[in-house]
Order: sequence, then C-alpha cells, then structure tokens
Amino acid sequence: MTAPLNPGIYFPGNADASGRCFAQGYTFTTTPNAVCSANNNVDSRRILSLVTSRKTGRLVGALAEYQSVRLR
Repeated sequence: MTAPLNPGIYFPGNADASGRCFAQGYTFTTTPNAVCSANNNVDSRRILSLVTSRKTGRLVGALAEYQSVRLR
C-alpha cells in the first residue's frame, strides 16, 4: 500500500493573463492562459513546491510512503 506525501494539487481552469493559477490558498505561475493542471507542470503544483518554493521544495518531486500489508 502506498500513500503520496507530496501530491500535486489540482488547480481548476486556466491561468490568468499574468500566468497565475489559484487554488486552496496556493498560487503558482505558468504560461498566461495555459491550463493550470497539466501533466507538464505537476512538479510546480506539488505541496512542497508551493509551500517552500524558494527553499528546498522545488527540488523535491514525488514522495510516497510504502507500507507492507499482511494478508490473512
């Protein structure tokens, strides 16, 4: 069983004329009028990238917690 620890947040709609997307109190910048949640920008939408983008968050990609499950 796995659980994502640094998931990409869904940003609905398209970016504004300045390229900003807004969701759940977060903002990130992409190309003006681009789709906010696209496969090519998932790293920019990850929680650690949004919270600590100027520190280490932009250097961390997908993280997952793996748990072994004992079947009976």
